[in-house]
Amino acid sequence: VNAAPLLTRRRVLMQLGGLQEAFSCPGDAGIGFDFEYSIRLWNTGYQVGLYNTNFRRPQPGKRGNAGTRSNNKKWSIRRSNEKLNNGLLYRMYPGFHHAKGTALAMEAFKSLNQQ
Repeated sequence: VNAAPLLTRRRVLMQLGGLQEAFSCPGDAGIGFDFEYSIRLWNTGYQVGLYNTNFRRPQPGKRGNAGTRSNNKKWSIRRSNEKLNNGLLYRMYPGFHHAKGTALAMEAFKSLNQQ
């Protein structure tokens, strides 16, 4: 799941408590909040689909001067935040691994294509 693009009904977002703010500090990339929200959706009976935009991530420092991949320092901070947030995610949802989430999303995507 990737927050770009993330589509959800406002009513559902508010019902589930919004996005988890613990996954980001002001000014930092919110790495993992989209995945955590997806887990909450699955746990409450909603389906989450995965859409492939065919987006190719640039290598750190190879594209522009903005974003978390614009230079090696920002990339290092991003990776550090990602590791911290993954640890938080796994403590919040014991036994839930990102591979399980990907499998659930792919299954939901297949069922949508069959309708």
